[in-house]
Amino acid sequence: MTLPSTADVIVVGSGITGAATAAAAAARGASVVLIDKEEGPAREGSGRAQGSLRVQGRHGAEFPLAQEAVRLWTEAAEDGDFEMVTGGNLYFRTTDEELPVLRHLVDEAHRAGLTDVELLDAERTREIIPCATGPFQGAMWSPVDAACQPEKGTAYYVERARRAGAHIAHGVKVTRLLEAGGRITGVDTTAGPVQGPAVVVGAGVWTPISPGPWASRSRSCR
Repeated sequence: MTLPSTADVIVVGSGITGAATAAAAAARGASVVLIDKEEGPAREGSGRAQGSLRVQGRHGAEFPLAQEAVRLWTEAAEDGDFEMVTGGNLYFRTTDEELPVLRHLVDEAHRAGLTDVELLDAERTREIIPCATGPFQGAMWSPVDAACQPEKGTAYYVERARRAGAHIAHGVKVTRLLEAGGRITGVDTTAGPVQGPAVVVGAGVWTPISPGPWASRSRSCR
């Protein structure tokens, strides 16, 4: 496979992080190269995920991101060929000690504008899931949480990146980050080097990173 010699943005990994990054950068007019060692998108973590789009139960600082993610996924599902279901989410409560924690999480959700998040007793919980069994005392319920098909959803974002002009290179392995003057300047791959001022490593938490002055700061290197 022949790769471009340069790009504005080089993205490593075509899971959901890399695919969405490539699509967003290409849509903004950047020249983008998306590289993945596998023969297609979502062949590692993204293709094995549950596809949960969880809003409730988060730290207050995460709510804007979670809400924006659900909005973006909803738009993507309307445009793409994958299923997204807004079926809600339950956190079961099994002990008295969990109640203060769940109350705090509900308060956090309400402060973020998610007023539909609420605490349920056991009876109301069974109204939502009649087959629920066991000695649970209730649950925290969020009707706005959703789920999608992660493999198809990731493939959609890769195709969206392609339509926006990104160069997609599957079956190509990034072997090294190129560095000059204390900055990342591109990547070396099994198909040759690609130079660029921005490299986003979205290849998963198990990606080996060689020691360097940039390695401890971020996996997304500029």
